[in-house]
Amino acid sequence: MQSYFNNLKIVLEENNLLGKPRHIYNSDETGIQAEPKQRDVIAGIEYFKPQSITSPKSSTATLIDCVNALGNAVPPYFVFKGQIS
Repeated sequence: MQSYFNNLKIVLEENNLLGKPRHIYNSDETGIQAEPKQRDVIAGIEYFKPQSITSPKSSTATLIDCVNALGNAVPPYFVFKGQIS
């Protein structure tokens, strides 16, 4: 763990980012299916939550978000499957 923070400090110093959290961003993505399906599940009475099953026929959209070290966020955006013309 200490090695990670030592390397992080080196990168921040090399790029003149120490003390500039407004310039340090992190982004993440997740896939979302437009038409998730549920199916019947045979289980014991102690299981109350139905399981969600994804449909192989549904396309997946990607949701991307980005936040800086101060907590300011860029509005999230979706990436949908496109067509090659």
